[in-house]
Amino acid sequence: MEISRQTRHLVRKPGVSPRGLPALKLREDIRSPEISHRLGSLNYWSDAAARAIGFLNRVRDADLLSRSRRTAMGG
Repeated sequence: MEISRQTRHLVRKPGVSPRGLPALKLREDIRSPEISHRLGSLNYWSDAAARAIGFLNRVRDADLLSRSRRTAMGG
C-alpha cells in the first residue's frame, strides 16, 4: 500500500508522495533496463554478522544462497 501511495505520474496520478519520500515512477515510465521495476533491497552481512544470526545452513538457506555471493573478505 505504501508503494502504491508513493508512485506518481505527472498527468494520470499527480500529487505529493506521503511522508516526504521521493515519488516512484510507474513501470511504463522507466525506460532504462538497468533500473529495476520493483523495489527490493541489497544487504551486506559481514562474516561475523552472518554467523551471529545463524546464516549459512546449506539446507535451510538454499533459496537465499542461490541469490547470494560471498565477498573476498568473507562477507
